[in-house]
Order: sequence, then structure tokens, then C-alpha cells
Amino acid sequence: MDIAENVVLNLNSELIENNENFCTNYGIGLTYRTDGYSKIIEFMEFALWSDDDDEREYNEKTDEFEPLEPFVKRKLNELIDNLTSLKMK
Repeated sequence: MDIAENVVLNLNSELIENNENFCTNYGIGLTYRTDGYSKIIEFMEFALWSDDDDEREYNEKTDEFEPLEPFVKRKLNELIDNLTSLKMK
């Protein structure tokens, strides 16, 4: 299984554990898609991460990107904060 798939499974488990009624009632969760070349993690069709445009911080000393799971979790929380600030007048 791909690391991005594992991230989606882990974060969906955490999301459901903390928000079971909401996730169950609305069928909300993260999704993982690939066309065989590129990979993408989405929430409600909003892209949180894509290997085509990887926004994670890169550490030159270790020659590694920041871990994917905390990055996706942070992007998800940012998206949720932005969505909850939307209001109709």
C-alpha cells in the first residue's frame, strides 16, 4: 500500500473517531486518487496534497520532505477553518 493511501486511512480513522455522527451522517472523509502517474489526497473535492505539486517543506540537511501525515492533517484543519468562516448574508 502506498504511503498516501496509509495517510488517508489513518486520518479517516481519526476523523471518524472524533466526529462519528457527522462523518457517518454526511459520508465525509478524505479520498485518495491516482491515475497511475500522479497521486492526490482530497477532502470534499478540495485538494490537500498532490505529488505533482508537493507543498511540504523540504529539509536540505536531511534531504527529506516533512512527513506527509502531519502535513495533510494541517492542510485539512486549515481548510475546515476556512469553510467554517463562510457565511451567507
